[in-house]
Amino acid sequence: MTMLAQGAALGIPYGIAVGKTEQLWVANGQHVVGVDLETGDQRIVSSRQSLQTPLGVVETSKGDLFVADAAGRIVHLDPASGTESVIAEGEHLASPMAITCLGKHILYVSDPVARRIMKIDARTGRLSELSAQGHLAAPLGLAPLGAHSLVVADPDALDFAGALIQVDLEAGTQVPLLGGTGDLVNARGVAVVPGRHVRPTQGNGNNSSAKATQEP
Repeated sequence: MTMLAQGAALGIPYGIAVGKTEQLWVANGQHVVGVDLETGDQRIVSSRQSLQTPLGVVETSKGDLFVADAAGRIVHLDPASGTESVIAEGEHLASPMAITCLGKHILYVSDPVARRIMKIDARTGRLSELSAQGHLAAPLGLAPLGAHSLVVADPDALDFAGALIQVDLEAGTQVPLLGGTGDLVNARGVAVVPGRHVRPTQGNGNNSSAKATQEP
Protein backbone atom coordinates (compact mmCIF):
# COMPACT_ATOMS: atom_id res chain seq x y z
CA MET A 1 0.00 0.00 0.00
CA THR A 2 1.33 3.44 -0.99
CA MET A 3 0.13 6.81 0.29
CA LEU A 4 -0.83 8.91 -2.73
CA ALA A 5 -2.08 12.03 -0.94
CA GLN A 6 -3.24 13.15 2.47
CA GLY A 7 -4.47 16.19 4.36
CA ALA A 8 -4.68 19.55 2.64
CA ALA A 9 -7.85 19.78 0.54
CA LEU A 10 -8.89 16.12 0.82
CA GLY A 11 -10.95 16.46 4.00
CA ILE A 12 -13.00 13.26 4.45
CA PRO A 13 -13.07 11.45 1.08
CA TYR A 14 -16.36 9.73 0.20
CA GLY A 15 -16.30 9.08 -3.54
CA ILE A 16 -13.34 8.61 -5.85
CA ALA A 17 -12.91 8.25 -9.61
CA VAL A 18 -9.95 7.71 -11.89
CA GLY A 19 -9.51 10.36 -14.55
CA LYS A 20 -8.13 10.00 -18.05
CA THR A 21 -5.05 12.17 -17.46
CA GLU A 22 -3.19 10.57 -14.54
CA GLN A 23 -5.56 12.17 -12.08
CA LEU A 24 -7.98 11.16 -9.34
CA TRP A 25 -11.20 12.97 -8.58
CA VAL A 26 -12.34 12.94 -4.95
CA ALA A 27 -15.73 14.04 -3.56
CA ASN A 28 -15.34 14.89 0.12
CA GLY A 29 -18.75 16.16 1.17
CA GLN A 30 -17.79 19.80 0.61
CA HIS A 31 -15.76 19.96 -2.58
CA VAL A 32 -14.53 17.94 -5.52
CA VAL A 33 -10.75 17.72 -5.45
CA GLY A 34 -8.34 16.76 -8.23
CA VAL A 35 -5.29 14.76 -7.14
CA ASP A 36 -2.24 14.38 -9.39
CA LEU A 37 -1.22 10.70 -9.34
CA GLU A 38 2.43 11.53 -9.95
CA THR A 39 3.00 14.30 -7.42
CA GLY A 40 0.06 14.00 -5.02
CA ASP A 41 -0.72 17.70 -5.59
CA GLN A 42 -4.33 18.62 -4.82
CA ARG A 43 -6.61 21.31 -6.18
CA ILE A 44 -10.23 22.11 -5.49
CA VAL A 45 -12.07 22.12 -8.82
CA SER A 46 -15.65 22.76 -7.65
CA SER A 47 -17.07 26.20 -6.98
CA ARG A 48 -20.13 25.30 -4.86
CA GLN A 49 -22.40 27.17 -7.27
CA SER A 50 -24.77 24.20 -7.20
CA LEU A 51 -23.02 21.58 -5.08
CA GLN A 52 -23.84 21.33 -1.38
CA THR A 53 -22.82 17.83 -0.26
CA PRO A 54 -20.90 16.06 -3.05
CA LEU A 55 -20.47 12.38 -2.17
CA GLY A 56 -19.88 10.62 -5.50
CA VAL A 57 -18.01 11.52 -8.68
CA VAL A 58 -17.39 9.88 -12.06
CA GLU A 59 -15.54 10.81 -15.24
CA THR A 60 -17.14 9.62 -18.47
CA SER A 61 -15.27 8.26 -21.47
CA LYS A 62 -15.64 11.73 -23.02
CA GLY A 63 -13.89 13.33 -20.04
CA ASP A 64 -16.99 14.90 -18.48
CA LEU A 65 -17.31 14.98 -14.69
CA PHE A 66 -20.63 14.25 -12.98
CA VAL A 67 -21.20 14.55 -9.24
CA ALA A 68 -23.81 12.95 -6.98
CA ASP A 69 -24.92 15.49 -4.38
CA ALA A 70 -26.70 14.22 -1.25
CA ALA A 71 -28.84 17.37 -1.35
CA GLY A 72 -30.81 15.66 -4.14
CA ARG A 73 -29.19 16.54 -7.44
CA ILE A 74 -26.75 15.39 -10.09
CA VAL A 75 -24.33 18.07 -11.25
CA HIS A 76 -22.11 18.38 -14.31
CA LEU A 77 -18.77 19.90 -13.29
CA ASP A 78 -16.20 21.54 -15.54
CA PRO A 79 -12.93 21.07 -13.61
CA ALA A 80 -11.13 23.71 -15.66
CA SER A 81 -13.52 26.57 -14.86
CA GLY A 82 -15.37 25.26 -11.82
CA THR A 83 -18.67 25.77 -13.62
CA GLU A 84 -21.46 23.60 -12.20
CA SER A 85 -24.70 22.74 -14.00
CA VAL A 86 -27.55 20.75 -12.46
CA ILE A 87 -28.66 18.06 -14.91
CA ALA A 88 -31.19 16.28 -12.68
CA GLU A 89 -32.93 16.88 -9.35
CA GLY A 90 -36.30 16.50 -7.69
CA GLU A 91 -38.41 14.00 -5.82
CA HIS A 92 -36.85 10.99 -7.57
CA LEU A 93 -33.45 11.83 -6.08
CA ALA A 94 -33.80 11.72 -2.30
CA SER A 95 -30.12 11.47 -1.34
CA PRO A 96 -27.76 10.41 -4.15
CA MET A 97 -24.62 8.72 -2.87
CA ALA A 98 -22.47 6.96 -5.47
CA ILE A 99 -22.40 7.43 -9.23
CA THR A 100 -20.98 5.48 -12.15
CA CYS A 101 -21.22 5.59 -15.93
CA LEU A 102 -21.65 3.10 -18.76
CA GLY A 103 -21.04 4.27 -22.30
CA LYS A 104 -20.70 7.97 -23.04
CA HIS A 105 -23.72 9.39 -21.27
CA ILE A 106 -25.70 6.88 -19.18
CA LEU A 107 -25.27 7.41 -15.44
CA TYR A 108 -26.33 5.17 -12.57
CA VAL A 109 -26.80 6.54 -9.06
CA SER A 110 -27.35 4.84 -5.71
CA ASP A 111 -29.88 6.37 -3.31
CA PRO A 112 -29.77 4.72 0.14
CA VAL A 113 -32.63 6.81 1.54
CA ALA A 114 -35.04 5.76 -1.23
CA ARG A 115 -33.55 2.22 -1.43
CA ARG A 116 -33.08 2.33 -5.17
CA ILE A 117 -30.74 2.70 -8.14
CA MET A 118 -31.61 5.44 -10.64
CA LYS A 119 -30.65 5.67 -14.31
CA ILE A 120 -29.97 9.11 -15.80
CA ASP A 121 -29.36 10.21 -19.36
CA ALA A 122 -26.66 12.86 -18.97
CA ARG A 123 -27.66 14.56 -22.24
CA THR A 124 -31.28 15.22 -21.27
CA GLY A 125 -31.39 14.74 -17.49
CA ARG A 126 -34.14 12.14 -17.93
CA LEU A 127 -34.53 10.01 -14.79
CA SER A 128 -35.82 6.47 -14.61
CA GLU A 129 -35.82 3.89 -11.85
CA LEU A 130 -33.61 0.90 -12.60
CA SER A 131 -34.17 -1.15 -9.45
CA ALA A 132 -35.70 -0.54 -6.03
CA GLN A 133 -36.14 -2.19 -2.64
CA GLY A 134 -36.08 -6.01 -2.87
CA HIS A 135 -32.61 -6.90 -1.57
CA LEU A 136 -31.65 -3.22 -1.57
CA ALA A 137 -31.82 -1.80 1.96
CA ALA A 138 -29.24 1.02 1.84
CA PRO A 139 -27.37 0.83 -1.49
CA LEU A 140 -24.12 2.78 -1.33
CA GLY A 141 -21.21 1.93 -3.64
CA LEU A 142 -21.77 0.70 -7.18
CA ALA A 143 -19.68 -0.21 -10.21
CA PRO A 144 -20.24 -1.65 -13.71
CA LEU A 145 -19.95 -5.44 -13.85
CA GLY A 146 -19.44 -6.05 -17.54
CA ALA A 147 -21.75 -4.41 -20.06
CA HIS A 148 -25.08 -5.58 -18.74
CA SER A 149 -25.09 -5.30 -14.95
CA LEU A 150 -23.96 -3.37 -11.89
CA VAL A 151 -22.59 -4.61 -8.60
CA VAL A 152 -23.91 -2.73 -5.57
CA ALA A 153 -22.46 -2.63 -2.05
CA ASP A 154 -25.20 -2.53 0.57
CA PRO A 155 -24.22 -2.71 4.28
CA ASP A 156 -27.82 -3.24 5.44
CA ALA A 157 -28.92 -5.89 2.92
CA LEU A 158 -29.93 -9.41 3.95
CA ASP A 159 -31.26 -8.34 7.34
CA PHE A 160 -28.30 -6.07 8.08
CA ALA A 161 -25.70 -8.73 7.29
CA GLY A 162 -24.61 -6.67 4.27
CA ALA A 163 -24.09 -7.91 0.73
CA LEU A 164 -22.83 -7.32 -2.77
CA ILE A 165 -25.82 -7.38 -5.11
CA GLN A 166 -25.79 -7.77 -8.88
CA VAL A 167 -28.40 -5.66 -10.68
CA ASP A 168 -29.37 -6.38 -14.29
CA LEU A 169 -29.35 -3.22 -16.41
CA GLU A 170 -32.28 -4.30 -18.57
CA ALA A 171 -34.75 -5.86 -16.15
CA GLY A 172 -33.52 -4.36 -12.87
CA THR A 173 -33.50 -7.81 -11.26
CA GLN A 174 -31.31 -8.31 -8.21
CA VAL A 175 -29.12 -11.28 -7.28
CA PRO A 176 -26.97 -11.33 -4.12
CA LEU A 177 -23.41 -12.22 -5.09
CA LEU A 178 -21.93 -12.39 -1.61
CA GLY A 179 -23.50 -12.04 1.81
CA GLY A 180 -22.07 -10.53 4.96
CA THR A 181 -20.05 -13.49 6.14
CA GLY A 182 -16.35 -14.04 6.70
CA ASP A 183 -14.36 -10.95 5.75
CA LEU A 184 -17.27 -9.09 4.14
CA VAL A 185 -18.85 -6.90 6.81
CA ASN A 186 -20.36 -3.43 6.39
CA ALA A 187 -19.61 -3.20 2.65
CA ARG A 188 -19.88 0.44 1.54
CA GLY A 189 -17.83 0.78 -1.63
CA VAL A 190 -16.96 -1.55 -4.49
CA ALA A 191 -14.70 -1.69 -7.53
CA VAL A 192 -14.33 -4.24 -10.32
CA VAL A 193 -10.74 -4.99 -11.30
CA PRO A 194 -9.25 -7.12 -14.12
CA GLY A 195 -9.60 -10.83 -13.55
CA ARG A 196 -13.32 -10.51 -12.75
CA HIS A 197 -12.64 -9.72 -9.11
CA VAL A 198 -15.00 -7.49 -7.17
CA ARG A 199 -13.29 -5.61 -4.35
CA PRO A 200 -15.54 -4.10 -1.66
CA THR A 201 -14.47 -1.48 0.87
CA GLN A 202 -15.89 -1.73 4.35
CA GLY A 203 -16.77 0.64 7.15
CA ASN A 204 -14.17 -0.95 9.40
CA GLY A 205 -11.37 0.02 7.03
CA ASN A 206 -10.76 -3.51 5.78
CA ASN A 207 -11.21 -4.79 2.26
CA SER A 208 -11.60 -8.18 0.66
CA SER A 209 -11.96 -9.76 -2.75
CA ALA A 210 -14.76 -11.85 -4.23
CA LYS A 211 -15.01 -13.69 -7.52
CA ALA A 212 -18.07 -12.68 -9.57
CA THR A 213 -19.70 -13.68 -12.84
CA GLN A 214 -19.05 -11.02 -15.44
CA GLU A 215 -19.43 -10.71 -19.16
CA PRO A 216 -16.11 -10.74 -21.08
